[in-house]
This record gives sequence, C-alpha cells and structure tokens, in this order.
Amino acid sequence: MHPILVGESFSPWNKKARGDFLLGDFSYADITMAAALEVIAPIAEAKPPLGPSTQSCWNDPVLADEFQDLLEWRKRLACNRDTSHSQFSALK
Repeated sequence: MHPILVGESFSPWNKKARGDFLLGDFSYADITMAAALEVIAPIAEAKPPLGPSTQSCWNDPVLADEFQDLLEWRKRLACNRDTSHSQFSALK
C-alpha cells in the first residue's frame, strides 16, 4: 500500500464524512469507502482473528490519524442498524 496514493484517494471525501452518507443518501459510495478504510484501520472482526504480522499490515496509524473524520463516519455508519451487517453489532 502506497501512503501517497491512499491519501490522494481518501482526501476528497474527508470533509464529506461529516454527514450520515457521502453523497446525501445511502449508496454504493458508502459501502466502498467503508470497505476501503479497512486497509488503514480495520473495524470488522475477522474469524479466525488476524495474527500480529497480518494485523500490522492492515493498520496505518499515520493515515488513520489523517483520515480520522472518515473513520469516525465509518463507525457511525457501522452502528446504524439500517446500513450495517450483524458483524458490527458489538460496536457502540
């Protein structure tokens, strides 16, 4: 994962993450952004759990800090019963 390319991909959306949905209504954009954010700060529980080496590959603290607005938006999306799957039921 190249941090500059990831950053350029997420930057235009960072400010839009303050609402409930990226494009105004729930859409494929929300699903793909939530999935894409897994490469910088996973939210989903993996079964079986990821080992330490794999976890370190799937976390980028620098990008997670830069895109905190998006990560907070994703958590709100995941906690919304209308837009999430049961794998996120432990989030509150």
